[in-house]
Amino acid sequence: MVIVLGVMLVLLALAAAALYLMTSQSRIAEGKVKRMRAYYAAQAGMVYALEEAWNNTTVWVPNIAANTSFSVTPALAIGAGIDGYPAGGYNPAISVTPGAGIDNTSLVSITVSY
Repeated sequence: MVIVLGVMLVLLALAAAALYLMTSQSRIAEGKVKRMRAYYAAQAGMVYALEEAWNNTTVWVPNIAANTSFSVTPALAIGAGIDGYPAGGYNPAISVTPGAGIDNTSLVSITVSY
């Protein structure tokens, strides 16, 4: 009887350890997926910023000529309506600082909260 209880306790401890490992691995994998989605949202924000710089001279040219920092807000949330993304999608924050980059180029910073 005592042996059976001992074996049951060992099996219970092993099952608890296995459950803990599975749930922690799930959380780690979920964090990796969120970081990857945020990274690609930031990449999409950079493409958006460069496209705006190329096509929308009414915002970019006066601010860069005046050496004034400014922000650009994307027209749409990245990933909105796609399963697995936040309900409102990712909203990259794009800021531009003229003259702060290499060789006096404009520094474009993009951040995404995930």
